[in-house]
Amino acid sequence: TMKVIFFTLFCLLIARQKAKVFDVCDLYYILKFFQMDPFKGIYSEQFVCAADYSSRLDTLYYENIRGVPRYGIFQLSGLEWCDNGRHPTQNRCNISCDCDYIPLWLFPNCLCDTIMPQQQWWDSK
Repeated sequence: TMKVIFFTLFCLLIARQKAKVFDVCDLYYILKFFQMDPFKGIYSEQFVCAADYSSRLDTLYYENIRGVPRYGIFQLSGLEWCDNGRHPTQNRCNISCDCDYIPLWLFPNCLCDTIMPQQQWWDSK
């Protein structure tokens, strides 16, 4: 109940601003709040470290790595997890890669929580 209200307000804040660059501690406590510590064996510290390394904690961060478009804080693959409308994709989460879905990039448990954590979904550079 309270979590749903907080999450809704948080999503509205993110959607309204279109982009958010998180502080390491803020993202850590958000992940803790949503009980993602641990999440499928991955601890909040690991999520934050991966996000900081791959996207500098920027919700709109985009990078094309060796021909693979990557989106958001956790650099989800536009060829595998979402549809960007420009590349053939498996679109395993059946969602768009557009910035309208930024809140989903923040919380991997909102995205295919049974699929993604079982596979490597961020690459080291």
